[in-house]
Amino acid sequence: MTNFKVTIGNISASTWQAQNLSLELKLSATEKNIAITAQARQFSPPTFKQPLENLIFLCNKMLYSPEQIACSKATLTIPRLLDSPTTLVFSYLPNPLKIEITLNQLLNAGNLNAQLLYQIDNWKASLMLKNLNLGLLTEKINPFIALPLDLALEGIATVNATFLGANQLQKAEIKTTLNTFKFTENTGSKVGEKLAVDWTVSAEPSTAKQQQESGLAIQSTLKMRTGELYIQPVYLSFQEKPLNIDSELLWFPSRLIIKRLQYAHEGIGTVIATGDIDLANGFNINALSARLPLTTLLPIYTHYVQPIFEGNLLAKLTVEGALSLNLLLSKDRLKISGGLSNIVLEDIEKKFGLRRLVGTFEWDSKTADKPTNVKWDSAYVLSDITMGSAQLYANLGGEKIQLLAPLKQPILDGVFRVDSFDLTGGFGEKMYWELKGLLQPISMQAISKVLKLPLLNGYLGGTIPSIRYQQGVITIGGVLQLNIFDGKILVQRMTLESLSTAPVLKADVEINKINLKTLTDITEFGAIQGLLSGYVRNLYLVNWQPVTFDAYVGTPEEQSMTRKISQKAVNNLSNLGGGGAIDALSRGVLSIFENFSYEKLGLGCRLQNGTCTMWGAETAPNGYYIVKGGGLPRIDVVGYNERVNWLVLLARLASITKTSAPVIK
Repeated sequence: MTNFKVTIGNISASTWQAQNLSLELKLSATEKNIAITAQARQFSPPTFKQPLENLIFLCNKMLYSPEQIACSKATLTIPRLLDSPTTLVFSYLPNPLKIEITLNQLLNAGNLNAQLLYQIDNWKASLMLKNLNLGLLTEKINPFIALPLDLALEGIATVNATFLGANQLQKAEIKTTLNTFKFTENTGSKVGEKLAVDWTVSAEPSTAKQQQESGLAIQSTLKMRTGELYIQPVYLSFQEKPLNIDSELLWFPSRLIIKRLQYAHEGIGTVIATGDIDLANGFNINALSARLPLTTLLPIYTHYVQPIFEGNLLAKLTVEGALSLNLLLSKDRLKISGGLSNIVLEDIEKKFGLRRLVGTFEWDSKTADKPTNVKWDSAYVLSDITMGSAQLYANLGGEKIQLLAPLKQPILDGVFRVDSFDLTGGFGEKMYWELKGLLQPISMQAISKVLKLPLLNGYLGGTIPSIRYQQGVITIGGVLQLNIFDGKILVQRMTLESLSTAPVLKADVEINKINLKTLTDITEFGAIQGLLSGYVRNLYLVNWQPVTFDAYVGTPEEQSMTRKISQKAVNNLSNLGGGGAIDALSRGVLSIFENFSYEKLGLGCRLQNGTCTMWGAETAPNGYYIVKGGGLPRIDVVGYNERVNWLVLLARLASITKTSAPVIK
């Protein structure tokens, strides 16, 4: 027996380093075998967080001859990383060339078996991992290898892989099975529980060429049999509805071509996609197409939409019908189109609803090829405000929305008509839109019914000359006219801004011959007959609270309608005026009659610095007339306080509208 021992020292390359290497050989002259012991104090593989220490390779009996070199039992020991030595069997035949290597490793985390057969014109490699405990494995290797995506893994894995080749890879197949698989991303945004997964991937050289690059044709089948998956904000359960993802790909170093990808969630829907992705400069989509054939909406809503809006109004819908979707994406363009078939959307609390929505829609980031054309049979808001059938015909393209035909939406017994709507600049800071339309009269009878008010007469309607939005400000151009209580309310010079913080509203309002009987019939204020006109000038609200205005309402000139006021209204006007007084004669009359004639009534307030400067229909001795009597029975109400705190005035008004004022008998 002849012994040799060689101390090599340190060896390093650009990506790895070995320190304190030594090699010991024991040669037997009679049996033609060698005992080999190789050691390394430290070995630093590429990407490892820390080096491996005290590595030992041992073959006690290596047979050698000109025809063969073989070791029937070698071991590789890597303390801390491997629980026990790895068993190796290898042989080398030079003529014809043949190399065989078999590796077995018994782990606390599972079993590993690997084989390599290399011959002069072909090679084959196989790998089998059986009952691999991912939790124990990651715990073992985590000190050495940085795991991707900061995932904590648990579960049992089985992997079978086969690779065939000659000068290059000819075929590869990897089959992976995961049971009771669990993963958790450290932020909690990605979680899997009790997953059962089958994944098969096969690859072979592609006959296609991409800029002289050789590529691989890849086929993949992924099946989620059971378990739950949460990838924020989507939650999916596969307990009763397995998921299958099948794909055919062409991979090149600079390009990935998706020939076909099918995402099929059993009982829910199937999406089919193709694509072309640039890998030369990161991951950039050249083209992507995805299609969802006509599919029942309810399963899609339940599994994919509802979890996203958890706790939101959109998570509480009853849905029916079907839809189809198409998506086209390129470097500089996105197009979404689809069809709607008898869609029904209803809030479970009956706050709103839309029934029998049908048609087609298209949105294009450039210019839409086809207009959106959808219609619905009926809708409602707050359960009682009903709307009839209507149709939306519009062009949605680039950063524009254009109404191509008037939208006529019946509401109660009237119609809200949008004659034109144009939006440009998208939905960002450059957004600008303008709307023009008309509210065709809705009867006050219909309004009083849905609002559960006493039966009213008259109509509510008006014109919408132009409403514009730009840079956070809504402006009404022209005059917004509301026909209400048999009269008109005209809104001019109205602007609304800072909608997202504290809204600021400015406007001038003109009130023209409102029928007081129609108005007071719906309030607890007390009955009044006659007409009412007035104005609100320089109205300025911040966060919907008045800061300044100049307002007056009163009896208009040249009106011949009967003017009567009830004792309840007299008392309330007296209280509202603040210190209002009814003279002794009038007070005596008040105790006898329930209704009184008047010549005129009026009340004004100019708000500044939280104080209202008050005035009435006419100057009275030491005050102002809130009600100036006329005819018989006659009554006067006089106000004496010319300055009233605005909050006090609001409190008086709230008290009047909530409770009935005392009646003097």
